[in-house]
Amino acid sequence: MAPPIPAGLLLFETQVIRITRSHLGNRSTPLPCYYINLDRSHARREHMQEMLKTIGVSAKRLAAVDGRLLDKENRPNLSERARSFWNLNGGQIGCFLSHRAFWKIVAEGPEPYAVVLEDDVNMSKGFATLLCEIDWIPEDCECIKIDTSVVDAWYANEKSLPDTDFTIARPMTDLKGTAGYIISKSAARSLLAQTDVIKAPVDVQMFCCSDPDFLGLEFLQLNPAVCIQHYLHKGDAPAPADVINSTIGYPKRARRPKLPFGWRKIWREFKRPFLKLPPALLHSYRKLHPNYVWREIDFND
Repeated sequence: MAPPIPAGLLLFETQVIRITRSHLGNRSTPLPCYYINLDRSHARREHMQEMLKTIGVSAKRLAAVDGRLLDKENRPNLSERARSFWNLNGGQIGCFLSHRAFWKIVAEGPEPYAVVLEDDVNMSKGFATLLCEIDWIPEDCECIKIDTSVVDAWYANEKSLPDTDFTIARPMTDLKGTAGYIISKSAARSLLAQTDVIKAPVDVQMFCCSDPDFLGLEFLQLNPAVCIQHYLHKGDAPAPADVINSTIGYPKRARRPKLPFGWRKIWREFKRPFLKLPPALLHSYRKLHPNYVWREIDFND
């Protein structure tokens, strides 16, 4: 069952965020940090405790929802798309509910922002630096992705953070992963209000820019990232299999049935190049525009 949401809660309006000195005040409050961990994932818990100790960060453990143990009565509402196209399994549902539990903590807590990590990440020393205070976060910012999936994407309006080697920019293409992000109290409330019905995996529903059926969450990307999933970290030291291997178990998405040869298949093939034309033109425009950059987000070792 979805947690109750206060009556009259409105979805927040999207707005363009520009980083200027006027956003930076005397907000020296440290960022509360949480990490999500299944009760049965002892190796991952030890990995996180050791990693946090090494970089000098204090974090609270948030017990993850084990989707494999959910009975029918406690399973959330899934949209038809979640069932038929995404084919969500118990692990993915549990992951989504675990993030909802984090959003609930932030929404009901006293702090304006909080950060959450999944339990298979590596963190850099820059992570500890950013958590010391929140004065680098724009006051109107709702969410900042601090991890990287090591994929190329379009970013706009990149701005340097004062007195640091970090930048933040607005992603213009879909991003994956919820290994680490900072979220505001207002965004947490909005996410809770919009996810009574689960439509897709949590990272898709949060960070998909191209599909109007999803949240349309206004978020920024930190570069370089300060956390990365262990299996994506190039040249990393070996880790226990329990840390590297996924605890979710991703199912195969349902494939669109092949159309028999006929007018519908001919029409689909006829319109295919026209559907590809707008994205190609947009890609070309962004390559020429000075405010856009196509890049892979690095990890700050």
